[in-house]
Amino acid sequence: MRIDGTRSTASGGGSEVSANAAKALSKDFMHLLVTQLQHQDPLQPMQDRELIAQLAQLSSLESLQRIEELTARDHSLNQLSQAAGLIGKVITATTADGAVSGKVSAAMVGADDQVYLAVGEEMVLLSDVALVTA
Repeated sequence: MRIDGTRSTASGGGSEVSANAAKALSKDFMHLLVTQLQHQDPLQPMQDRELIAQLAQLSSLESLQRIEELTARDHSLNQLSQAAGLIGKVITATTADGAVSGKVSAAMVGADDQVYLAVGEEMVLLSDVALVTA
């Protein structure tokens, strides 16, 4: 299996997507807020505490998105660390094409954010490893 477009996990490729999502969320929230203010009943204007509560909800949502991003990045780094520990070891992996056995020469994160091990000329997923020997 050939893997194109490998990248380092620490490059932060996911942070661009998260930043764009956060900007879109803020823009959508502001659009909804302005629309709500334009169409409110003048005899019953929006209370300050309602506005503050909505802003707090937006802030909480943005914080949760950031936590999710950091957790995913941490998980990916942990997997890469585990894979690096297999370099020099002999593994057997079960893939769709059958069993692959050999010495691990490298570990990398593919463009699909999966962790791969180089075993001879083959690239196998870390999650496909069934046996590790010295």
